[in-house]
Amino acid sequence: PEAFENALRIYNEGGNSKSYAQVTLTTPLSTFIGAGTAILGRNAEGNEVAGKAYEDYQAGTSVIKVQYATTDIQEAYVQCQVGALTEADRNLSGCFAEQGDLTIDGKE
Repeated sequence: PEAFENALRIYNEGGNSKSYAQVTLTTPLSTFIGAGTAILGRNAEGNEVAGKAYEDYQAGTSVIKVQYATTDIQEAYVQCQVGALTEADRNLSGCFAEQGDLTIDGKE
């Protein structure tokens, strides 16, 4: 039963695919951004992390979802793996830092 519960939690909360960050902006969006708009930030080590807007967001929105970039190479598919994964299975190297600046469609 415990293995099934863990699998169900990963299915519902994610882990390895379509990872995203829910970001609370200190300043609401000044303009509309469309789904797929490029968004860049930094991880805890200061390295660039790429993503895209998860959906459309209207000007004035202060909470957005950013889907982390993926590749076709399975070993490097997505470098932010969290969700319902156990601490031992998590990979934070490609996740945004807890705080920092974002560049949205080329603008900070």
